Amino acid sequence: MKNHMGQTDFKKIFCLTAFVLFAGVSCWATAESLKLLLPSWPPFFCWVITVGFFIIASIGTKMMADTFNQNIFMENRGTKFIISILIILVFWLFTSMPTNTHTFFYRSYINEKVSSDIMTTRGYLNDILTERIAQERMRNTIADLKNKVSIKLVDLRAEIMNPENRGDGEKTKDILAGFTPLLGTHIETMSSGRRSMGIFNLERRYNDYANKISSALDSKIREIEEGFAPLPKSEREEVGRVYHQLGNIQLDIDDEARLLTDPKDVAEICTELNKGYEQIKKHHEKYVHFGDDEEKARYTAANPQTKVRRMLNVFDVWKDFFKGEYPLSFIFWILISILVDIAAFIFFDIAFKKNEF
Repeated sequence: MKNHMGQTDFKKIFCLTAFVLFAGVSCWATAESLKLLLPSWPPFFCWVITVGFFIIASIGTKMMADTFNQNIFMENRGTKFIISILIILVFWLFTSMPTNTHTFFYRSYINEKVSSDIMTTRGYLNDILTERIAQERMRNTIADLKNKVSIKLVDLRAEIMNPENRGDGEKTKDILAGFTPLLGTHIETMSSGRRSMGIFNLERRYNDYANKISSALDSKIREIEEGFAPLPKSEREEVGRVYHQLGNIQLDIDDEARLLTDPKDVAEICTELNKGYEQIKKHHEKYVHFGDDEEKARYTAANPQTKVRRMLNVFDVWKDFFKGEYPLSFIFWILISILVDIAAFIFFDIAFKKNEF
């Protein structure tokens, strides 16, 4: 009898110890997720909520196990089974499991995500500072304008010199009207040339038009160049400050002077990234060429949200996973989270198993 009681006590102590260990891992993961989601909350509050929810979830799984145990007496098994399902759904499936997965995945992926966000943001800030994209766009805009004007000049000359319809006419007016949207100015039609005008006079008529168009083109080019003028000194300095600060942050992360598991450090990183996003959104039309439409949408959104910021929010992480934005390794962390909790629930059930009748 003593040996039986001793074995029972050892089994119960072992199961309780195992439950505490597995529950500790689960509660730690949930608390870490809550601290990232709610950095203003005291860590103590996060732990109280986490432990309380996990104990309730454990009681729910114990209640469910008992409803299947026909060797014990239980009233209203069906009702208690439904209650246990609700408890498990609310306190485990909708809270513990998602937050645990979030923490496990966050810890394995955050370094890559932060480095990627900083590198991409600094790249676009560098484009603003060097004005490389702006100068390229200016050159392309001017070249495109000159090409379109040149094509229309060929059409204009052909119409004026047309041996079957020499001089100006209705078609000449139409061609000249086509310069207005290109140059932003209206080219006045000269008095109609006589059909009997000689080649020399027709050539001079065309040259008169060409000179006016050339002058308007020069004015338009100066307008384009002014539109791509360098940033004012104060704005350029602000872009440079954010660019260099993000570089310093990356160095701190590499040297472990900033910890990506510390909500305070991550909040500071997000603040600087937000400043980078704001500068990029402000100057993107002239100075930035985005890698793809998704990046453009993220940086130019009404309220831009950094990649890192989304990693802090358990809801955003799960939404992004279902949208296919995370690798399949996320599934591995789901399984780890489920197995840790199931192990804790099993040991809880064994430790508090009711005596058979």
